[in-house]
Amino acid sequence: MVHIALLNGSPSLSSSTAAVLASAELHLEALGHICETVHIRSLPAQALLTADTHNPHIATAIETVSTADALVVASPVYKASYTGLLKVFIDLIPSQGLKNIPVLPFVTGGSLNHVLALDYQLKPLLATLGATQIARGRMFCGARITHGTVQEPEASEIREIVHEFATHVGASNPLKGDPDPLHNESDWLLLKT
Repeated sequence: MVHIALLNGSPSLSSSTAAVLASAELHLEALGHICETVHIRSLPAQALLTADTHNPHIATAIETVSTADALVVASPVYKASYTGLLKVFIDLIPSQGLKNIPVLPFVTGGSLNHVLALDYQLKPLLATLGATQIARGRMFCGARITHGTVQEPEASEIREIVHEFATHVGASNPLKGDPDPLHNESDWLLLKT
């Protein structure tokens, strides 16, 4: 079984970002993977903002992300980028903390005008932590997510994206430690180091 961490960068308790992650988690667990979600908004604010990595909640969250076999990360788009909340947490992860951890990124936003935030903001942020295997990911419009439920055709897209990600991650976890094991590289951003 593969341990997959899901990182929610939304400051809202109920959000389209949370709905996308919940859908991804449901599909990953149905495929037999062990999932653990970190809701950054639930971490102690003072410890988070003062970078208190000795705080047990912060330390546990960092360990969850850093020791996972794979990571799914999602953030709403604010001001054409990921949230400051996500950035504050990411700053606490050690340099190269995502090395050899395959990552599936998602962003949510009010319109497709923010689609470039995925490739020009979130993916480079993940790469600074050593992530060299970043799946293509997807941006979803909040209008297609109502009452915490992702509507079609986006729901099917999440299922397909997650299944593809899980297939590559789950085959004896070939991604971890192997720099180039993917069959369909067009779906991945492979950063050679």
